Amino acid sequence: MAKIEMDTLYPYPVEHVWKALTQNESIDQWLMKNDFKPKVGHKFQMRAKPMAGWDGIARCEVLEMKKGSKLSWSQCGNDEGKDPFIITWTLKKEGKGTRLSLVHDGLMGLRGIILKKIMAPGWKRMLDQRLPLVLEYAEQNGWKKFPKDRRLVQTDRHQ
Repeated sequence: MAKIEMDTLYPYPVEHVWKALTQNESIDQWLMKNDFKPKVGHKFQMRAKPMAGWDGIARCEVLEMKKGSKLSWSQCGNDEGKDPFIITWTLKKEGKGTRLSLVHDGLMGLRGIILKKIMAPGWKRMLDQRLPLVLEYAEQNGWKKFPKDRRLVQTDRHQ
């Protein structure tokens, strides 16, 4: 079984990074449009542009949540529950910042190896570019001030 493991240090407190992971307005900005709620057992969807072999809908369920330290959800594509991925986020205070770790597990067999090659660069982009942009924007503008009609871009950094 293949898995994707990444971690990044952000110069923001744990509470700030936690909000980016658990508020659907911020998740819209760095990951996908969604109807996420931070509650164990909540079933939600994330939506993106469909592509070959995927209808653009990630069907998810919150599996575990320890406020400020751990969030885990299952995620299925078109197969509605067959071999779900497990996405786990772990947060730890490190100095004045937060160490955020991602484990994307459940990448099974040859399909899993191929998906890892496709998905790992996307996760890296999310952690290295999209999430920092959201964290900086929220620090400057507040958590409820994200644009409703578009995603943040680099020029939003210093408004």
